[in-house]
Amino acid sequence: MRGETYVPQPLLRQAALIACTAAYGAITPEALAEREQVTAERASERLDEAVQRGLLKRESVLVGYTALYTVTSKGRNLARRYAHTGEYVYPKGLRTPVVSIKEARHMIACAGVRAAIERRYPDHRVSGELELCRDEREQGRRLASVEIRGTGRRRSHSPDLVIWPPATPSTPATPSPRPRPPPRPRPPPQTRQTPRTPRTPRPRPPRSRRPRRHAQPRRRYLYRWRSRWS
Repeated sequence: MRGETYVPQPLLRQAALIACTAAYGAITPEALAEREQVTAERASERLDEAVQRGLLKRESVLVGYTALYTVTSKGRNLARRYAHTGEYVYPKGLRTPVVSIKEARHMIACAGVRAAIERRYPDHRVSGELELCRDEREQGRRLASVEIRGTGRRRSHSPDLVIWPPATPSTPATPSPRPRPPPRPRPPPQTRQTPRTPRTPRPRPPRSRRPRRHAQPRRRYLYRWRSRWS
């Protein structure tokens, strides 16, 4: 059976690393070192090993800043394949982030802060912007995002990190979707007592045909041209 097959522990650790990176969107060696309580050199070695196998992609867009690591399609397939073992939870339905020069510093800071919060509050659930957008899309309502009204337009803003309270039997970690109210009954269509009388079209005046202008000079010019070369 699939659940009884043996999976090597190094492969499971690598798949768990891929799942963690997918949840973060983009992770740094410093964030991974803070999360797993290892040195930054050891975390960088693990990430570079996954890059050599094609499971992660290294993005170094800023000079003097640490590199960002994102998940490739091969890495997603590996993490999905061994998620049934229960060693980790693979986040489904997340979009692939794009590392740009404009957002690189922001993504580095978010990865470090999230790793520190998860280490300090292990009983809480920390979700990023990608996971929050997925949960709101699945439940069809706002969970932590707010609507900002500006000059004549509205836009939605999602926080970078959300810390959910510990899950209890009465209150889950993520708010459950609210039950939708039943649809309101539509009133029956109203029928008119007296039918409408069709409108009679107004007669339009006939258009007057104007004589063509410059008809005779054109003929004369053509006649002179022919008589000149004939």
